[in-house]
Amino acid sequence: AISVHLRVTARMAEATPPSSNATPPKAAEPTATPASATVSSTSADTETTSTIAAATSADTQSTSAVAAATITAPAEPVYIDIDPRKNPHIYVTGLPPDIELEEFYDFCRKCGIVAENDEEEPKITLYHDAHGRPKGDGKCTYVRVESVTLALQLLDEAEIRPGFPVKVQRARFLKRPANQEKDKPADKSKGKERGGKRKPAKHQKLLGWHETDLKPKKAQGVMILKPCFTPSEFDADPAYVKDLEQDMKTECEKFGVVKKVTIFDRNPEGVIMIKFLEDEALAPAIATFKGRFFAGKKLEAFPWDGKTKYKVEETEEQREKRLKAWENYLES
Repeated sequence: AISVHLRVTARMAEATPPSSNATPPKAAEPTATPASATVSSTSADTETTSTIAAATSADTQSTSAVAAATITAPAEPVYIDIDPRKNPHIYVTGLPPDIELEEFYDFCRKCGIVAENDEEEPKITLYHDAHGRPKGDGKCTYVRVESVTLALQLLDEAEIRPGFPVKVQRARFLKRPANQEKDKPADKSKGKERGGKRKPAKHQKLLGWHETDLKPKKAQGVMILKPCFTPSEFDADPAYVKDLEQDMKTECEKFGVVKKVTIFDRNPEGVIMIKFLEDEALAPAIATFKGRFFAGKKLEAFPWDGKTKYKVEETEEQREKRLKAWENYLES
């Protein structure tokens, strides 16, 4: 009986439908976005837009600054076009900070005669800054343009003092803007007096010995140097005269073509005569040699007047002595 009851009960339990009070499963509900999140997103978009606008503004300002810089950039300097064949000026840089006009003058005159102003002062300039301190540069004006060429060859990168090599170049001059040009009344008579007569006359006076002095043709381009030796030096070494002649020719060829070197070996003043092909070589040569020391002797350099005789006739005794020394030299 019990077994039957259990089976009936089990079947009844299987046949019983689920209760109507049971809670059905909930359907998935859509996720709602909070209002605060929407506001935050809108704010972020606004900030992004503001950032882009600021960047665009910065780019605009940068472009404006570049344009302004381009507009206000200083113009390239414009120089006066001067024919090098008519430019007697040199510009020198690298000068010592404590240099004086006299030292600068002595350095420049090695290559030619320095022009003078109306006060008969050398036309040389040392430039200073706004506080009056030397800038280390200067300008020199020569009487002859050929001196500029020589200065570029001899003085450029030369040391005006130990440790002070200088740079030498042809001087250039800035062109004055049109709005800064000074109106000067035309005075032809004054211009003729100052530019047409006075200046050339002054230069002729400075040159003193140039061809304008109507010196003999044979004296043109001839320089005299002394004292360069003593006659006894040739007695001790007869071959020294040839060595000295070659050394002098090599040194003088820096200024122009040398036609002839004459050594007056019997002259007690130790005179040497150098003849250049062109008279223009005299100015720089004389300026360079004058005051220099050669073999321990301070040299004098000047143009030959075409009259002075430097050859000294030797006595018969001196001649025999010289020939004997030469024979001994050849045998040895």
